[in-house]
Amino acid sequence: SPIYPRSGLPGRVFLVWDISYRCNYNCSYCSTHKSLTIKDSTCINIDEMREISNDMYKRYSSCHIRFSGGEPFIYPNFIEFLQMLSEYHTLEVSTNLSMDVNELKEKLHPEGLLLSSSFHPEFVNIHEFLKKVLFLKNNRFNVSVTFVAYPPFLRQIGYFKEPLEKNGIQFIIQPFKGSFSERKYP
Repeated sequence: SPIYPRSGLPGRVFLVWDISYRCNYNCSYCSTHKSLTIKDSTCINIDEMREISNDMYKRYSSCHIRFSGGEPFIYPNFIEFLQMLSEYHTLEVSTNLSMDVNELKEKLHPEGLLLSSSFHPEFVNIHEFLKKVLFLKNNRFNVSVTFVAYPPFLRQIGYFKEPLEKNGIQFIIQPFKGSFSERKYP
């Protein structure tokens, strides 16, 4: 069972780990390094991850670790990393939910895990995405949805937001950072 001796700030250490900048999507508004391949990244194996996890626990006790980057779930053995880390730490993963959510249900315990899912309408429609989000929510996973306010999608925000909020899912709009139609945003 997980050990969380320090439950609140400022006592608890909060870590952000961009485990990889690789992503299986190629969003027109994303600044992630699109050209990276697995050979461009140094991958940590399970034994090295166990050493890192044990060292973090020895130094800081229970931590909160937020994984981000590109898409963390395409990192080799990522679910196994989460399983191991969840023994001592709470976890948060920023993900596009392109993975098999049934595998998440089968292999991960929802307690102590937050899934910050990012909706990308260039790659999935809102109804397919909502099915995955509701599946996770109905299986006790804590899941929220983020959305980049890319100018071509601004008129559709209500269409995207309505079915999520109707189902009790938090919808977070992130500002677009970059250039579009010769304008710099934000």
